[in-house]
Amino acid sequence: MKPPAARLMARRADWQRAPSAHNTQPWTVTVTGDARLVIGWDAARTLPLGDPTGRDLMLSLGCVAEALAVVAADLGFAAHVDWAVDRAACRAGAVVLTGADQSADLLSGELLMALRERRTARGQHVQHPSADEVQALAGTAGVDAVVLPGALVDELLPVADRWSMEGPAADELAQWLRLDRADPRYVQDGLSDRALELSRPEAAGLRWAMHPRIAPWLRRTGAMRVLARQATVRPVGTVVALTDPADLSDEELAELGRRLLRLWLVADRSRWSAHPLSQLLDCPETQEALGGALGAAPYAVFRLGRPASRPVRSARLSARPGTLG
Repeated sequence: MKPPAARLMARRADWQRAPSAHNTQPWTVTVTGDARLVIGWDAARTLPLGDPTGRDLMLSLGCVAEALAVVAADLGFAAHVDWAVDRAACRAGAVVLTGADQSADLLSGELLMALRERRTARGQHVQHPSADEVQALAGTAGVDAVVLPGALVDELLPVADRWSMEGPAADELAQWLRLDRADPRYVQDGLSDRALELSRPEAAGLRWAMHPRIAPWLRRTGAMRVLARQATVRPVGTVVALTDPADLSDEELAELGRRLLRLWLVADRSRWSAHPLSQLLDCPETQEALGGALGAAPYAVFRLGRPASRPVRSARLSARPGTLG
């Protein structure tokens, strides 16, 4: 029988379902022993303009660590994560596998199914969880979460959407859009028209608007603001912020990413799907306003609801050289 780490690596199709900003899938996972794996990241798959502090990067590394833990539990192992982030070396920490004890997570089977089926629901939500329901989910996942007032979201979201289309990260976003179904990258990573729930005419229009020779003109004329108003579906519904103390270390952020994925998987058990609204934290103006309104530091913001139709699964990379140890 293969060693534990090799068996976990062989289940890549499961743990690779972890989420990441723009579906960049920045993580690398390398086997360094029979029961030890190291999590790092590919600098070419980070977002230096949209995520200059590395917040989303650290959260995504935590998400993949939690995904590894969920799959490890299905194999009969407990996964212990030792975070030691080294940004210069693009190394985040190690996962050590041990035999599962009697306190193993009783939800592990259900969480695995939720991980396999996890999808981002960017379209219309026909039902929305109440604040009490969100608190119950957060309690199960072990996180602090708050439902944002609708008026606050309505005020800040248009500003953040406009920033994402006109600000310094707009061209970076364009690099991760996958709007041409003939592009080989379409089935590997990024944000496809199907994942964004765009019709073919809408996808063609966005592809034209984000072209490097067209987008600057649209921004100068103000026409990009018209597109920005349609960037997020309305009505938005229930919007949740994940909060924690200010100025978390990289290691604490990565651990928060584990709990973030746990929350989304727990929510999926109740048929609630998430749609990240990271632009509210990426845009400096709305991030400051949001923190002031909450009186706490927000680290993730997302819609939570029951989609009108089943979203497609986002694309995933096949095994990359160097990730299998």
